[in-house]
Amino acid sequence: MLLQSLVLAAGALLVIDGQMTGGAMVASSILVARAVAPIETLIANWRGLRVARIAYRGLNGRLAQLSALPTLATHLEAPRRQLAVIDGTVVAPRPTGIVDRLGLVVEAGTAVG
Repeated sequence: MLLQSLVLAAGALLVIDGQMTGGAMVASSILVARAVAPIETLIANWRGLRVARIAYRGLNGRLAQLSALPTLATHLEAPRRQLAVIDGTVVAPRPTGIVDRLGLVVEAGTAVG
């Protein structure tokens, strides 16, 4: 805001002195505002950027701690049974079923999506 005020003041002095027109003063003020906008945005969001940086460091620290832990492997036995559904019905909160009299057999070691 200070820089924009200084540009307007300098432009007003040049207009009074006859070295610049009023339109040029307004145009220069707009150009300075556009040039300084990214810096103003950075300053306005500085607190959020700082908090995000602290959170990022904390998350990286926690992930480093987790990766240092030994991995615990769960050993599962091979599947040996099957899943069978006979005359199944899928219902929802309405009077009729969505699927009626469903028959399905999934053999051991296979997957169904």
